[in-house]
Amino acid sequence: MKPIVCFENVCFQYDQRKILNNISFQVSQGSFFIIIGPNGSGKTSLLKTLSGLEKSSSGQISILNKPVYRYSTKELATVLAYVPQTAPVDFPFTVIDIVRMGRAPHLGIFGDEKKDDLEIARQAMIFTNTDHLANRKINQLSGGECQRVNIARAICQQPHILLLDEPTASLDLGHQTRIMDLMEKLKTEQDMTIIMISHDINLAALYGDHILVLKNGDIVAQGSANDVMTFDILETAYQCIVLVDESPLGKYPRITLVPEKYHYVID
Repeated sequence: MKPIVCFENVCFQYDQRKILNNISFQVSQGSFFIIIGPNGSGKTSLLKTLSGLEKSSSGQISILNKPVYRYSTKELATVLAYVPQTAPVDFPFTVIDIVRMGRAPHLGIFGDEKKDDLEIARQAMIFTNTDHLANRKINQLSGGECQRVNIARAICQQPHILLLDEPTASLDLGHQTRIMDLMEKLKTEQDMTIIMISHDINLAALYGDHILVLKNGDIVAQGSANDVMTFDILETAYQCIVLVDESPLGKYPRITLVPEKYHYVID
């Protein structure tokens, strides 16, 4: 598959501190690309440089063979949508109002909505199973419901690429699965490219077409789950002991953390 995103020797620093060091990789169109790694490894900074929220110090980031810096803010918002780990809920907007905000990049100079914009918002809510929440206030929803609403808003932008920063963080098992299944559905039914940060390496192994492992701003490994989720690579990245075997669901790696009190089991 042709690359839709290309990082070439990208560096990023903040207050003279290097965050990303000569990062190079490609993301294939229509793939589920998952970024993993310990806290402070540069995962969120990587997404922010791709989304245009931060500017890289050097190197080049291209989307659809066009450098990011050549996109206007509005044009970039029609190409990709970014869902942060947490979104503010201070203002009691209704769900339908929040989802409709995703149409902003497509509105005319006067910001007038058309019938098609409302239908696109409605379809985004149906797709994410949030249509029954349309008239609820966002600050009245559970964490899982809020996350689906934020994804519906992003879908409403009709982007080629969806960026998500730990969308399953703080969610229970059921909501985690529903969010990940929703991403898989976007990939298979709408040919959307999903680029996601995850701290759950087992979910990453089950869903990711390509896994990028970061540590201290450097790429430790990248490839399929079977290529990168090995004992040596995970121990290097996370500085802890894990067991890696095959998942009962298929030829996917299953990772089990080995707490210190159980080290005797593998000695």
